[in-house]
Amino acid sequence: MTWKASLGASLLAAFALASCSSSDLGTGINTVDREYANSVKETHDAALMTLINQGLEIESNKIDAFGASIVARRGTTDDKVLVDVKGLENARTQVSVRVQPGDKVKATLLQDQIGQKLTPPAK
Repeated sequence: MTWKASLGASLLAAFALASCSSSDLGTGINTVDREYANSVKETHDAALMTLINQGLEIESNKIDAFGASIVARRGTTDDKVLVDVKGLENARTQVSVRVQPGDKVKATLLQDQIGQKLTPPAK
């Protein structure tokens, strides 16, 4: 019966750790997520302008009524910058920024710059 208890504890620990993971647009824990009280279009435009103002090369830029996805490339390192805008209810959005290979400092900097172009973050 001891091995059953050990197996149960191991599974419980694995599920607990899995539920603690943050969204990261694929891999890692360095995505910075924020919510804004703006529409998908307004938030997308702010994110796109932020990336362009930073001199990043836009590789793809997709938007619809439900969200947007922007992939940009840093010229100096060819690392990708991924921005995902998800439409929420009541004209609010969630923005996820990831700078590969997992640079949370740069992702935070970009989120700060996006936020400066928008209304205060939603609560």
